[in-house]
Amino acid sequence: MNIKCLIFDCDGLMFNTEYYSRQNWLRIGKKYNLEMDEWMFEQITGAGPTHFQWVMDQRPLVKEHLAEIRANRNPTIAKAIEELGNINKKGLVELLTYLKESAQYKVCIASSSPQEYVKWLIGTIGYDYPFDVIMGGNMVKNAKPDPEIFLKAAELAGIQPEHCLVLEDSKLGHQAAKSAGMHRMFIKDLVEPDDEFKALIEFKKNDLSEVIDFLKKYE
Repeated sequence: MNIKCLIFDCDGLMFNTEYYSRQNWLRIGKKYNLEMDEWMFEQITGAGPTHFQWVMDQRPLVKEHLAEIRANRNPTIAKAIEELGNINKKGLVELLTYLKESAQYKVCIASSSPQEYVKWLIGTIGYDYPFDVIMGGNMVKNAKPDPEIFLKAAELAGIQPEHCLVLEDSKLGHQAAKSAGMHRMFIKDLVEPDDEFKALIEFKKNDLSEVIDFLKKYE
């Protein structure tokens, strides 16, 4: 295996945003006595607008309060960053430091979230890293599980799909990476993989720091 490019998901992979986002959902759900189950959270994790709206159609009572949920999401995340200094996932800075010093890989971000939001989060890392490509969901027509965003990131980085390793925490992300013909690594956040998800997983690590030894094996 000849890895030349790493493609990071953003929410739940680089940053602990999914946790604070979920707390926001649950807080508003409790306020209105709404059902918010694991199925819903699994389905919306990493989802683009079309799939997200389909999930909300299955939860019409939740959908009624979607405007309030959305309005409070980023302020909830921003408050956590203000209080904690950052919400980096374990091993993020360690991995980025290794990639910067090795200078052997193209490094991209491909997120379902808007590019502006992704760039805002990058600015909170506390470590300056020159990402080669930063893709937001607003920059492609088709969202994950469609492979478009990963293929576009690889194209902009000048790397063939078979030489890319996608780091993802969501089922939709793994489906997209597989369809793109890329290697994929699962790093768990909040979603517990079901049998269908487990079948998609090619490699698995506990946190981002463990990706370093994985890369060293193939250098």
